[in-house]
Amino acid sequence: MYKIHWKYIIPLLVLIFSTAVPVHAQDQSSGPTYTIQSGDTLNVIASKFGVSAEEIIAVNKIENPNFLTVGNQIIIPGLEGVTGNLTAEVIPLGSTLDGLSIQHQFPISMLTKLNKITSPQEIFAGSSLILPVSDQASLRNVQILRSGEALSETSVRINLNPWIVAIQNNLDETWQAIPSRPLYYSSSAPDNNQPNSILPNLKNLQFDELPLTQGHTVEITASGEPGLQVSGHLNGYTLHFFSTQDGRYLALQGIYAMTEPGLVNFDMTINKADSESYSFSQRILVQSGYYPEDPMLSVDPATIDPAVVKPEEDQIRKLASQVTPQQLWSGKFRDPVDEPICYKSTFGNRRAYNGGPYSSFHAGLDYGVCANLNIYAPAAGVVVFAGPLTVRGNSTIIDHGLGVFTGYWHQSEIKVNVGEHVEPGQLIGLIGDTGRVTGPHLHWEIWVNGAQVNPIQWLEKTYP
Repeated sequence: MYKIHWKYIIPLLVLIFSTAVPVHAQDQSSGPTYTIQSGDTLNVIASKFGVSAEEIIAVNKIENPNFLTVGNQIIIPGLEGVTGNLTAEVIPLGSTLDGLSIQHQFPISMLTKLNKITSPQEIFAGSSLILPVSDQASLRNVQILRSGEALSETSVRINLNPWIVAIQNNLDETWQAIPSRPLYYSSSAPDNNQPNSILPNLKNLQFDELPLTQGHTVEITASGEPGLQVSGHLNGYTLHFFSTQDGRYLALQGIYAMTEPGLVNFDMTINKADSESYSFSQRILVQSGYYPEDPMLSVDPATIDPAVVKPEEDQIRKLASQVTPQQLWSGKFRDPVDEPICYKSTFGNRRAYNGGPYSSFHAGLDYGVCANLNIYAPAAGVVVFAGPLTVRGNSTIIDHGLGVFTGYWHQSEIKVNVGEHVEPGQLIGLIGDTGRVTGPHLHWEIWVNGAQVNPIQWLEKTYP
């Protein structure tokens, strides 16, 4: 049975007796409140709390739904029996219901009621969880109880009384602490070198984007002890971790654009010479990329014949699934054409051909002929393919290292050779209309560890 310690009394009183500053008059229904943040809209807030924007408008008597004042509080309907100020946070990797209860110093019963949770397994990375806001400081520091170590010894390392640590972690006795279990604590001097609560040899393990999104690139980084062997899997893809000069372990992965929104599996294993092996697994939320359907396309039937399409796709996938352990590029990628830039079609749009089903997607960016026919390398790399293909026409593929590849389809002329090193801005070909096309254009793709991703991300952000 879950016991409520004295430590919960103060934050519970704060939650119960905190007062709201509503958007409109004071004559509305009572209920928990939410403080409006920068970037919030009614639809965003409604999505966070699982209610409708119309319900929020009604209970708060909001006259202008398009005008919200940052810092004001609005009542959230549909949470009967709950009062106080609430927030909604995206759950990071490694979170558990028990750990969140300890960190935020609120009982599990309150968390389950606020979030309508029926099972601890419903907590997964990338989901949004409603949490009470309290003046009580949360326990953000963490230590891992080492094998063969007592809680008293761990407490000495962090300079705290072991009984305080036990109470903060909902333990009746100090001997109830078990190895590998994270111990949360507060400190006036946060420990920047504290271990990660997921794996003992790592710290700061994180995804740069949660929840994951169809067609996006995710960067997975961790810092830890040197000489570790780090491996893992995400959404069925084998992750490749590389050591960086600043002591991090890094993996890049594309999220397949046709992945069904919902939960995907992530696992990670740490091996160290002459030491134990540690593993971790958790489900992570993938959200829709909200890609529209393109108009039906009419093309040469030979270019959608599975007997032709599959062998070509297998050839491209085999090339783009290789991993060069060196990073050959630096900084952001540049557009592969001259300005003015004009897109004929963007990444992810669902595609159908000759009256068939919408069972595929547009795997890149289509550039129209808006300046000239020139095609340039967007970043440094090595050419691994240059030649004609049935569907893609005259094609070039460049390896940029770390599992990152770019592809250039439908060219009228290829101006590089296999094995050639290219630099950003180097002329590599000319726009054409070879292969499966409806007119002259450049189709540009980026592959990250075997999956096509939205090139716009690579034009706007520096990876890694």
